[in-house]
Amino acid sequence: MAFFAGISEYIIVIKAHKRGELGIALSNVFGGMTQVMFLLLPFALIVIGALGLAGGAGAYSMPVGFPTTMLMILLFPLFYALHQYMELEKSLCNLGAVAMTCIYGLLLYFLFSVPS
Repeated sequence: MAFFAGISEYIIVIKAHKRGELGIALSNVFGGMTQVMFLLLPFALIVIGALGLAGGAGAYSMPVGFPTTMLMILLFPLFYALHQYMELEKSLCNLGAVAMTCIYGLLLYFLFSVPS
């Protein structure tokens, strides 16, 4: 689902990278990451909730553990950093890209390394 949601960004990134337009490629990578996270995560949570209400079974419950909590906590700074860099500077400098990459890497670390 995430692949098909972000396929347009992947095509733009490949074309911009081949032309040497690294700024466009980098902005589309970060835009694609935040777009997929902020569109697919709420959709998945709504579907899980609707199936849980319709079926009433525990099979569709959302496990609220450490990885899920860290996902919700770390999504805010990632999106806030992108918003501040775009609002204040109207561009994304290398420091902003590194900061967002570190936050995203920390998010992935918590999601994949912490046992449920």
